[in-house]
Amino acid sequence: MGACDDALRETVPSVRHWRIQSGQCESATAEPEAAFSAINVRTCPWLSVFYSHFAATGLDIRVEDAGSTGRVDRTVRSDGHAYLFEFKVVEAAPQGAHQPLGPVPQNPPPSRSIPRRKPLHCPDAIGNGEVRMATPDIRYDAPRASSPDPSDLPPDVAGLAFPGCTARRITRQEIGCYEGRLEFWDGRIATAWVAEPTTPDHEAPCAALAQLVERIAAVRGAPIACYGTMALMVRDDDGRPRRIMQADQSLYVHPGEIDLRRAPAVVVGEHPPPDVVLEVDHTTDVRRGKLSLYESWGFPELWVEVPDHRAPSRPVSRRPGLTIHVLRDGRFRESPDSHAFPGWTAEEIHAALNERRPSPRTHAALERVGSVLGAREGTGPDDDPLLGSQRRAARRATRRETLARMARALLRQRGIDVSPALAASTALFAACSEDAVVAAALACTTERDFVERLRGP
Repeated sequence: MGACDDALRETVPSVRHWRIQSGQCESATAEPEAAFSAINVRTCPWLSVFYSHFAATGLDIRVEDAGSTGRVDRTVRSDGHAYLFEFKVVEAAPQGAHQPLGPVPQNPPPSRSIPRRKPLHCPDAIGNGEVRMATPDIRYDAPRASSPDPSDLPPDVAGLAFPGCTARRITRQEIGCYEGRLEFWDGRIATAWVAEPTTPDHEAPCAALAQLVERIAAVRGAPIACYGTMALMVRDDDGRPRRIMQADQSLYVHPGEIDLRRAPAVVVGEHPPPDVVLEVDHTTDVRRGKLSLYESWGFPELWVEVPDHRAPSRPVSRRPGLTIHVLRDGRFRESPDSHAFPGWTAEEIHAALNERRPSPRTHAALERVGSVLGAREGTGPDDDPLLGSQRRAARRATRRETLARMARALLRQRGIDVSPALAASTALFAACSEDAVVAAALACTTERDFVERLRGP
């Protein structure tokens, strides 16, 4: 479960939390120390409906609100209260696998505490699911675990390191219900390494990349899919999850070649890997662990971004920049530019990910890369639904203005007065050909005659 930021926890008088879950859910107790209750809805359509409703009311709604223990799907803040919403999909999980949150800790850390036994005023229902009142407090997704003894680790795990991460014990049975962010999980030792907290400095490059790639896709004239934080899984021989990593951003340049709508994860050997995976090393260092895993799993391209804004825990030697690792002959090699996005250099990508708004240089790079991709596939901006519609409208407007100027010039050359109304009008020429305009201008005797000839019988 995600959590609000520490400042919110210390200032709001109460926090209301509804856990939204598709399928039948267990009812929550109304005791003061109760867990959060649940709403019985189908999740996917409700994410957008939920956001649209609250955004229309003018309330402060935050999406994927980052905090010290993870992220909340939706946070709504109003009148000194915070309302936390988690949406759960359990269609692929065994019956009863997702239960309401258990009892809250009796003595949570003061800096993360939420005042308890405060009156809550929850609505009776949202959508087609019931909401029951509960007084929430903090619940951690999984118990913290001491760092495993290297002598107890399998040889292929003992050589991995995950700086900036905390070890948590998560069993195979629990991993399917785990909601937090993780760097790496191994089912044989039932341990995950979790990077906390998730901060805006870490999330900003991931969101920026999705926006930048959308602009490249528009120029290219074909979509590019961004899957965000997505589970990447290796299965055992019996089909059970063996290892899981989560990338910060995952890109498919040709999304039509893969369908992940019902997949719980990208499974190595079963699904094509993303064309590009982004890892943001704000407080972590993927070079000591995840880099070799991506290489062994056959991922074609990995971008490692070290943001300009330095985290206090980041070593001074870890300088800002972006490194592109391209798989060649089974090994990662550093490359000055991307292969998936031809000509987009590491320097340009890093600058774009750290800008408050795209600079002219970034816009030029995005147009250049999109044009190269489009030229390879015979597509262009006109093939993009939105950009293509705008370009066609602009061309039509330009054509009407050209025909109007030509008609006015011919009429004046023949000594026919042109009124201000005709001089300012272009709508008359919307459906006319150039030949029709010339014929009418040469045959008419007055402006009115010209207009009647152009409109036809």
